[in-house]
Amino acid sequence: MAFARILISLLFFLLSLLTVVKAPGLLGWKLAILATEFGQFLFIIPLGISVWTLVSHREITYLSWLAVGMCAASLVLLSMPAWQASRIAKTLPDRWDSYAGEIREGAAFSLLSLFRLGGQEVAVKELVYPREGNTKNLAVDLYSLGTEVERPCVVVVHGGGWNNGDRKEIASFNHWLANRGYAVASIEYRLAPENVWPAPLRDLEAAVKYLKSNADQLGIDRTRIALFGRSAGGQIVTAAASSPEFSEIRGAIAFYAPHDLEFAWAFGDEDDVLNSLDLLRNYMGGEPGTVPANYQSASAYLQEDGALRRVPTLLVHGANDTLVWVEQSRRYSERLVQAGAKSFYLELPWATHGFEFNQNGPAGQLALYSVERFLACEFACESSD
Repeated sequence: MAFARILISLLFFLLSLLTVVKAPGLLGWKLAILATEFGQFLFIIPLGISVWTLVSHREITYLSWLAVGMCAASLVLLSMPAWQASRIAKTLPDRWDSYAGEIREGAAFSLLSLFRLGGQEVAVKELVYPREGNTKNLAVDLYSLGTEVERPCVVVVHGGGWNNGDRKEIASFNHWLANRGYAVASIEYRLAPENVWPAPLRDLEAAVKYLKSNADQLGIDRTRIALFGRSAGGQIVTAAASSPEFSEIRGAIAFYAPHDLEFAWAFGDEDDVLNSLDLLRNYMGGEPGTVPANYQSASAYLQEDGALRRVPTLLVHGANDTLVWVEQSRRYSERLVQAGAKSFYLELPWATHGFEFNQNGPAGQLALYSVERFLACEFACESSD
């Protein structure tokens, strides 16, 4: 039993370290989501081991103290995300007031909300949107409370490294948005390596055109459409936001996305977690030296100031992101400020890629609070159409 306690204590200590250090590898990344966004549920195991060890033994051995020490360290580390989130939450409402005026409702973070699971689901309608030319239609899932009124629409572009993923990704986020009165259109787009840039951009353009053309039947307000993308989808969204074809879009939201693909290439490595250089070759159709125009147009960071001022932007990124370096969002946020663009950047010190998988976790609460404030502000503005 002593050996089992030591082993379990060690495993939880190593797991809890992922709240403060970057996770190695894809397995480590998934474990980091568990530690940082579900740590409140893991808390009971090291706590239970500590209490059991201290009360069930008349004489505490060296190994017992070692187990208790590792469990105590685990408890401290697992509580770090919630503690950091509570600190950020103290200033976040004021930051949003400065950005949007006093339109907020509710708290940015709640300890009690950490223990909620899931949320209410809404009806989902599977549709297809046509594209120009002799090509097949692509699917879009529409999440909505109903079509009896025209609702602002958020178009969701999934992640997956441009060669993977689908429109069902983190569907709980779409249900959450829909329950707040938005129509949510989660789209399918063509994937690499069979399709290279700008194929996904053209697909997004076709999807928005379809939603606007059928707005009356779908219960969508065609004058109030925003874009949301995570990871690879975030790159597509910010590139779209800086393109003239999307100038009518009310806002662009990108979670943990790469906004400068030349920068990604310069700091990529064949041996990194995602094999980034091969991924970029397949998506861009080659290296920067062979297809420079593709890297230029796919990188919102590289666009002119006027293009960056077209659409307000919300960026959210975790500092411990293993898959997309946080410098991507830091640099792009600075670029937006330099260009005089309307933007907001939220950085979460403990968070990793996919942090909103648990929308009630420390990062999920702060990120979704920011999404709600951003959309409330931008959809309240007069249409630019």
